[in-house]
This record gives sequence, C-alpha cells and structure tokens, in this order.
Amino acid sequence: MRCCGRTLKLGRSRAFFIAEVLLSVLILSLISAIFFAPFKNGMHLLRLLRDRRIAQQRILTIRAILGAPARFCALGVPTGAQDYKESLGSRSGRFFSWAGPVSVVKGKNGEEGGCLRIVFAYPLSCRTSAERTVGKSASSVGFDRKLDAGYFDADIYDKPGSVKNWVTFANSDPPCSPLVLSKFYDYSLALRSLNKDEVVVPKGERLLLFRVMECWAGADEIFYTNDYRTAGAQPRENGICDVRFSADGQLLTVYVVARGEDKDLSPGRIEGEEKCTAEILSQWKGKSEYVLYCEKFVFYMPNAAR
Repeated sequence: MRCCGRTLKLGRSRAFFIAEVLLSVLILSLISAIFFAPFKNGMHLLRLLRDRRIAQQRILTIRAILGAPARFCALGVPTGAQDYKESLGSRSGRFFSWAGPVSVVKGKNGEEGGCLRIVFAYPLSCRTSAERTVGKSASSVGFDRKLDAGYFDADIYDKPGSVKNWVTFANSDPPCSPLVLSKFYDYSLALRSLNKDEVVVPKGERLLLFRVMECWAGADEIFYTNDYRTAGAQPRENGICDVRFSADGQLLTVYVVARGEDKDLSPGRIEGEEKCTAEILSQWKGKSEYVLYCEKFVFYMPNAAR
C-alpha cells in the first residue's frame, strides 16, 4: 500500500510538473509574440526605409546630372531648328541634324519620349579683353585671365568634327555662332569660324564651352549619357528602370522610375504612382522583382526659347 501511495504521489508530481512546463511555455510564447511582433515590424520598416533611400538617391543622381544641361541649354546656341543647323555648318548626321538645342525622341528600346537630346554651353569666368573678328582662318581672341588648358584636347586642335574644342559666345554677331579652337595660349585662343565668313566677338564676352549630350535609360536598368566628348555611351547610375522626357518651350519635364535593392519587399509594387503617367505605370506595374519608386521633376531652361 505504501508503494502504491508513493507511486500515485510521484505520478501526480510529474503531471503537475509537466503542466507547469506547458503553462510556462505558453506564457513565454505569449510574451514573445507580444514583444517580437513590434520588433519584426520595426525591422521590416527599417528595410522599407533603406530601400526607399537607395531609390531616392538614384533619382537625385539623375536630377543632378540633368541640372546643368537644362540650366545652360541653348546658351550661346541658336534656338530655332534651321538657325541651329546653319550655325553648325549644316552638316549631316550626329547632333548636327537635331531639331534644335533641345529635343525629345524615342528611346533606344522604342519607348516614346525615352531619349533627351540637349545642346548647352558651360560658362567660364574669363571674358574677352577686346573686340575681335573671327573668320575661316584662325584669329587670336584674348581674355582677361589665364585659361585652363584642361578644358580642351591638344591632340585634336583645329579639327571641327569633335566638339571637345568648340566654344561659343552668347552675344557674338551673328549671334550664337560656335567656333573651333586652333591653338591654345595662356591668355588667348586662336579661333576660327565653323560656318560664317566672319563672327564678331565683342569685348567683355564670357567664354562658353560648347557641350552636347544624349540621355536615356537602358534595358539593363542603367541610366546612360553620351556627351560626345568620349566614344560611346557612359553608364551613370544603376537601378534606373525608366526615364521619360517632355520638352515644352522653356520647361523640361522628367519622369523617373527607380528600383530599390530588396527583392523581398512586395515586388512589383509602385510608390509615387501619382508622379507618373498612366502609360509608364501600365508598363511597370507588377513587372519588377523590386519595389519601384516614381518621381517627377521640372527644369526651367531660361535660354531655350528667346
């Protein structure tokens, strides 16, 4: 009888111990769920914020790349299509045949408005020290301060086929007539006309460096530029799925679709849909392994329509 009592008591103790363990596990699970859920949600929020920050940084890079070309678009360059072509010597092919200093054409993959063509002039601080007349033969134009040879390419002086050594002046006569560098000196440039018989450059004119650039987003989700000073396209920013352009007078509108980096954050979802066109959204909604972020910005081009 004593043995049976002890066995019964031991069985009850074990059962009570198991019940305590199960209750402890249950309580621990409830406590873990209460505290882990906010932690899990917090980690998810941090991933979202990091993903958004990466995409926004990519978008800001595009904005920075386009800022100076838009600001100085058509500075020292005729705005009308015909005047533009005549000022460059009416050459055929490449940028000589573009429809003026700013135009939007189909992208490399055939998308509407996918490629921006823009011609601009980057202003330097030096100014002409006296009025000079420049013709088909090289003439010396002096400046009020020492020039930087790094802006030019000594290997191709006097070769008008490359824009590396092209300059222009906003108030020349005829106006906005690009000139080509024949020789470089510390305080002067030997220049000759590309097309006009004579170009008069007034005293006090700021020297403008002629620049040409194309911009587009490739099928590899990389944003490219071609500034015509180097051979071929230059990759500038990763993770850019789509870029579209619209030019209207002095306004350049740019739509950008950039992706994040985290494939586990609602792939195919688009943030900022209100900043994109329906046509762009229809092409990208649910089509990406990443969250996509849309942005729209408008540049004012003060010289594009005069």
